Amino acid sequence: MNPRGITVYDVLVKIREAVNRSISPQEIAANPAAPDYFRARTSADPREYAQGVKRIDLLGQHVFFAGLSPSRESSNCWHAHFCANV
Repeated sequence: MNPRGITVYDVLVKIREAVNRSISPQEIAANPAAPDYFRARTSADPREYAQGVKRIDLLGQHVFFAGLSPSRESSNCWHAHFCANV
C-alpha cells in the first residue's frame, strides 16, 4: 500500500484485480449466464479465452463502474457498484 494513504489509483487497481480473478465451477453453476458473457467478452481474443471465466463475467451487462458506497454492516467495508450503461 501507499505509505501516504489509499489513493484512487489504489482502489481502482484492487477493483480491476478483483473482477479479473478466475471463478470456480460452483460459481459458474450458480450463474448460468456467465458462460454467455464470457464467450461474448473473449470471442476476439484467444489469449483471454484461454484464461477462462472470470468475475467480470458474473456482472453480465453491468460492466461500467458506477461508484462505491459504504457498507451498512461494517465501517471498514465498501460496496462497488456497476451498471449496464453510462
